[in-house]
Amino acid sequence: MPTLETWELLSYVVTVIGLPLAITVFIFEQRKERDNQEFLKITPICACSPPKKLPPCRQNNASACSSFLVC
Repeated sequence: MPTLETWELLSYVVTVIGLPLAITVFIFEQRKERDNQEFLKITPICACSPPKKLPPCRQNNASACSSFLVC
């Protein structure tokens, strides 16, 4: 069983290495998410082609069809 000194050393390792690493990863992910949100605001979906309508639904496939526009 690890001694008290071993647990203390491990807590120092986590404090010195793990905590700054976790903060860095968190900031990196937040920045990436923010960039993604800005991209979605600037670039509308389907901007490169006009929307197309779905073909008419058949009786047996009505549950899979919808009236939404498809790009």
